[in-house]
Amino acid sequence: MSVSEAAQLIGVSKSTVRRMVRRGMLVGVNLGIRLTRIDRTQLEQLFTSIVVPEKQKTSKVYELDKCYTIGECLRKYNIPECRLESIIRAFNIPKRKVGNYVYIPRVEIDKVLNKID
Repeated sequence: MSVSEAAQLIGVSKSTVRRMVRRGMLVGVNLGIRLTRIDRTQLEQLFTSIVVPEKQKTSKVYELDKCYTIGECLRKYNIPECRLESIIRAFNIPKRKVGNYVYIPRVEIDKVLNKID
């Protein structure tokens, strides 16, 4: 099979397939200039032997009385809303929306913002 066919079969670019041949991950036979052939059985064997375990996301559910609303947190720490959102995103702090309010755990946000202050 040609390099372009192999790339299409496994869903990568032609340069990736050529790189795999150079690194020895695939055995390719060069039959001339721009005429590299790859064994289909070896290609299928390479990708059927890889098993990727699924990561289960476990999110801890916090009680609402142990959480701040976004507004409470903004008033307590006197920071802009965009800064709070970037901190929540950067430290993977879980958010929980209940009705019109978005809650964030006090323990986690206090831990992060007390280090920054």
